[in-house]
Amino acid sequence: MLAYAKDAPSATRQPNILFLFCDDWGRYGGMYEDAGHPSYRGIAKTPTLDRLAQQGVVFENAFMPVPSCTPCRGSIITGRYFWRNGRAAFLGGGDWGPKPGLWESIPKFPNILEYLGYHIGFTGKIGVDWWESEVKMRQPHQHYSKNGRRFMEFSQHVSGKPDIEAAKQEIYDEVVANFRDFIKDRKDPDQPFFYWFGPYNVHRSWIRGSGKELWGIDPDDFKGKLPPAWPDVHEIREDLADYLGELAAFDAMSQALLEELREMGELGNTMIVATGDNGIPGFPRAKRNLYDLGVAAPLIVNWKGFVKRNRRVTDFVNLMDLAPTFIEAAGGTPPASMDGVSLIPVLGTLDSGQIQPERDHVIIGRERHVRPYPMRGIRTKDYLYIVNYRLENRPDILDGPPPAETPNVGAQSDSGPTKTFMIAHYDDPEVWPLFKQAFDRRPVEELYDLRNDPSQMNNIADHVEYANIKASLKNRLMAVMEAGDDDRIHPGETIYDKPPYIEADPARRGKW
Repeated sequence: MLAYAKDAPSATRQPNILFLFCDDWGRYGGMYEDAGHPSYRGIAKTPTLDRLAQQGVVFENAFMPVPSCTPCRGSIITGRYFWRNGRAAFLGGGDWGPKPGLWESIPKFPNILEYLGYHIGFTGKIGVDWWESEVKMRQPHQHYSKNGRRFMEFSQHVSGKPDIEAAKQEIYDEVVANFRDFIKDRKDPDQPFFYWFGPYNVHRSWIRGSGKELWGIDPDDFKGKLPPAWPDVHEIREDLADYLGELAAFDAMSQALLEELREMGELGNTMIVATGDNGIPGFPRAKRNLYDLGVAAPLIVNWKGFVKRNRRVTDFVNLMDLAPTFIEAAGGTPPASMDGVSLIPVLGTLDSGQIQPERDHVIIGRERHVRPYPMRGIRTKDYLYIVNYRLENRPDILDGPPPAETPNVGAQSDSGPTKTFMIAHYDDPEVWPLFKQAFDRRPVEELYDLRNDPSQMNNIADHVEYANIKASLKNRLMAVMEAGDDDRIHPGETIYDKPPYIEADPARRGKW
C-alpha cells in the first residue's frame, strides 16, 4: 500500500500555481543527466530547474501529446487527446469561419480555476485561445506584458552588448515587472493565482554563437556526445550549444520569478510546475516527430508540504494529465470531458519509481505541422510503435546513392544551421545515411525496440520475430483512437483532410 505525504489537497487549502512552460524545451538539463553516461543533456546550465527537481519530483517518462505547438498546448489546456480539440488539433487552425466551433465549447482548466476562485493570467505565449466554455473569449487583461517582451528573444537582445550581465538583468527585471502587474490585479492578497510564464526564446531563431558568448557553453564539449541521428560536426554542435543557451536563459528568468515569490512570502504556498513542448527544433528526428527527440518532455513538480523532495517517478505521463491535476490541486473535480488523469495520487506519495502500474504507456501523434503527414503512436518502456498516414503527401523517396540534385526534404524539421548543413552536405558519404534517415519518405509502420535501440534508429516493423509485439501495440493504439472517435483510424481521406480542418480555399491550402 502506498504511503501518502499528507491528505489530498482540498478547496480550503488552495495553492498558487506557477506554470513555467518553455516553448520547444525537450528533456534536457542537469536533472536528466545520467551521471554514469555523460551526454549533451548535462552540459546545459540549469541550476534553478535542477534545484526545483532536487526539492520536488522529476518525471522520467513524461511525454508531449503532440510534437507541435498549437495541438500540444490545446491538449494540455483541455486535458484531451489533440484529435478531439477541433481547430486546435493542428498548427494553423484550418478555416472555421466567424462562428465558434468545437474548440470553443470544450472546458479548459484555466477557466475552471477561475471559477474556483483563482486569479489567472499569463506572460508570453500560451499558443491557443483559452476561451471559456461557451461563455466568453479570453479577456485581454489576462495577458501581462506591458513592461516588455524582450524575454521572448533573449539572445537577440543580449548578444553583443558591452555589458552582458547588465543586459541580462534588464530582461530579468522586465520578467519580474510583468509578474508584479499580474499580482497587483488580485482581488485581495489571499486570492490564489495561476500564472503561466511562457517564453518562446528557446523556439527558433536565436543568435548564432550566443550559447558560448552568453553562457559559456562550448560547442567542443559536445564532441562525441551527440545523438547518433546527427552528424557530429562543429556547425551542429554549435547549434545545440546555442539552443541550450536559450534554455539557460529560461532557467535564469525562472529564478527571477522564484525570488519574487520568495520576497512575497508565497513560495511555500505555490505549486511550481516546469515543462515544455515540441522537443528540440531544427534537428533531425526531433520536433514534429514522434521519436523521443520530438516528444520526450521534461516535467518537474515542486510543491512544498505536499510533494516529498528528491523523488524520481517512472510512471508514464502525458502532459494532458496536467489539466485535471491543476483542477484537483485547486479543490475541484475534473470534468468528464478530460482524457487526462490527475497526477495528485502520484505526487502525494512518498515513493519513487513506478507508482501506478497502469501508467505504462502514452498515446502520441500529430496531424499536420506546416506540411508533414499525420501520424499516431504508442510509447511503452520497451517499444515505440508509429503509424504514418497519407502516403501520397510525403517527400521524395531517397533510395540508392546521393542524387545529382538536392532532394526534396519536405518539412520534417524546422529550419536552422543543422538542417542547412545536412542539405548542403547531403552527398557526403558520412552524411547521406543520416540525411536519408532524417528526410526519407517514412514507411506505413515503424517499430523500435528501445531495450536494444534507445536512440530509435533501426525500424524493425517488418521483422517476423516482432510480429506479435507489433500487433499488440497496434491493437492498444487503435483501441484508444476508436474510443476517442479519432477519424484517422479509417483508411484514406478523413474529416481532418477536409474543411474546416483544412483551409476551404485551395489556393491557400497548399500541399502537405
